[in-house]
Amino acid sequence: MLGASIGIVFFDVFRFRRRIIMSNLQRAFPDWTRSEKNRVGRKAMITQGHLVVEFFNLPFMNRNWVEKNIVFEGLEHYEAAISKGKGVLLLGMHMGSGECAIGSICVKGIPLVLIGKRFRNAFMDRLLFGSRARTGMSFIPPHGKTTAIQIMRCLREQKAVLFVLDQHIYPPYGVASTFFGHHVGTAMGLALFAQKTTAPIIPLHTYRDTQGFNHVVFGPEVPFEEAESKKATLKTMTQTFNHVLEDTIRKHPGQWMWIHKRWKPFPREEESDANAEA
Repeated sequence: MLGASIGIVFFDVFRFRRRIIMSNLQRAFPDWTRSEKNRVGRKAMITQGHLVVEFFNLPFMNRNWVEKNIVFEGLEHYEAAISKGKGVLLLGMHMGSGECAIGSICVKGIPLVLIGKRFRNAFMDRLLFGSRARTGMSFIPPHGKTTAIQIMRCLREQKAVLFVLDQHIYPPYGVASTFFGHHVGTAMGLALFAQKTTAPIIPLHTYRDTQGFNHVVFGPEVPFEEAESKKATLKTMTQTFNHVLEDTIRKHPGQWMWIHKRWKPFPREEESDANAEA
C-alpha cells in the first residue's frame, strides 16, 4: 500500500517525469488510447514505488523470506546453461522489483555478478551497493580498465554475469539498433562477451502478480548466431536482445521503467564507426 501510494502521488500529483513516460508509451504503443497510456503509466510508477519500499527488505532477506515471497520460474533454463561449464550471461532489464529479484537470486545460492555503474554520491553508493552486497551479490564497473578481465574470470568461476541492456548507450560502447521500431543506441557488451566466451545467454526479468508476489523468470537460452563479420554479429545479436526485451515488456507493460529516456538521439552508423575508430 505504501509503495502504491508513492507511485500514485508521483504520477498524478507531482507528475514526476510524466511527460517522458507518456512520450515513451506513445513511441512503443502508438495505437493505444490516452486512457490506456495513463493507466499503464500510473501502474509503472506504482511499480517504482514498490521498488523503493522493497529495497529496504534487502538487509533482512534470507532463504526463509525468499521461499515465502518469491516465485522462481524457468530455473531449468539456468541449470541447463550453467551445466555447460562456461558460466552464464544474463540478459537483464529494469522491470518489476529488480532489487528484490537479484537479491533473492543471490540468497537462493546462485552466484550473481552485476555489471553496474557506481554512484558518485558516497552515501547513495554505500546505501545501494552495501544493501546489495549483503545478499551476496558482486559488482563489476561497466567501463573500467579491468572490466573485461573480471568478467572473464567470473565466467570461468561458473558465475552468472548480469548485463542490463534496456538503457541508452552512446558510442563507442553502444551500437545502432532499434527498440519498438525506433532508432536507439544499445550496449554491445553482452554480444561481445558472448562471442568471445561462447557462454550461454539467458534472459532474466521479474514481475509482480496480482497477489503481490514477485516472480523471478529465467527465459530459454538465446541462440548465438554468427554473421558475415564481427561487426555484423555484434549488431545483429544486440538487435536480437532488444527484441527479447520488447516481447517481455509487451507481456508486462506496466512494470517496465518508462521513466528513463530510452530513445535519445544516436549517431548514425557511419558516425558511430568514426567515433569507434577514434
